[in-house]
Amino acid sequence: MIGVIAKITIKEGSNVMLETLASQLQDTIMQHQPEAIYCDWYKEGDSNRYVVLERWTSDEALKLHMQTDHMHTIAQEMRQHIVVEPERTVLKSI
Repeated sequence: MIGVIAKITIKEGSNVMLETLASQLQDTIMQHQPEAIYCDWYKEGDSNRYVVLERWTSDEALKLHMQTDHMHTIAQEMRQHIVVEPERTVLKSI
């Protein structure tokens, strides 16, 4: 199993748009990628910081996810609202 933790900081006033896009992405992943075991977004209090937690069946599943059309399309829209490149950690279960 592969775990992913991504930390994202967005521009002031972009919360509603980012949360809408995050919901779309999360729903699409869970409906169309059976290799996705878990995907959820969390907001740090009232800030502009979000944490994404994902769990995948394998490295290959994660690589394929990063190449999907929905990931490219929605991620491109999200980039307009992100302040800096997300901090991303990929973990392997033991």
